[in-house]
Amino acid sequence: MIFLENKLSGLKKRIRCMKYGMFYFRNKDFKIPNSLLINGAKKEIRFKNLSIHEFTEICLNDTYHLKYLKRKIETVRSIVDIGANQGLFAIAARQYFPGAEISCYEPNNHLKESLSFNARQLNSTVYYEAVMKNDCMVDLHFTESDLVTTSTQSINGK
Repeated sequence: MIFLENKLSGLKKRIRCMKYGMFYFRNKDFKIPNSLLINGAKKEIRFKNLSIHEFTEICLNDTYHLKYLKRKIETVRSIVDIGANQGLFAIAARQYFPGAEISCYEPNNHLKESLSFNARQLNSTVYYEAVMKNDCMVDLHFTESDLVTTSTQSINGK
């Protein structure tokens, strides 16, 4: 039974990859391409130290359940990506909601080059700011992965 489940899983991944204009044969050979098919148009993308797992989970496995939301919500005009990182959620959101205005918020300026480039490709707007409950300055706290960068309010923050 596990053999059949693995084959079905591989087939599903191939279908999801085709949506992005990618060819998938097996995990061992899988690489994130330099361009993706976004709503029928080939778009160059740039990532810095992005793991295949992050890309697979957000874009291919639909971690944010965008397919479900598209079925439930008739018209989506505006999408806000808080903690946009390098723009993976914006890429996935653009696939499902081609006409929506996408606003990305990211306080980590180390991601500026890749996020700005990807946002331009997606016709999205980027704000290099943290989103907090109160208007304030923040300090960022970095770890080995930019996915788990945290922020705290600080009068000396940037």
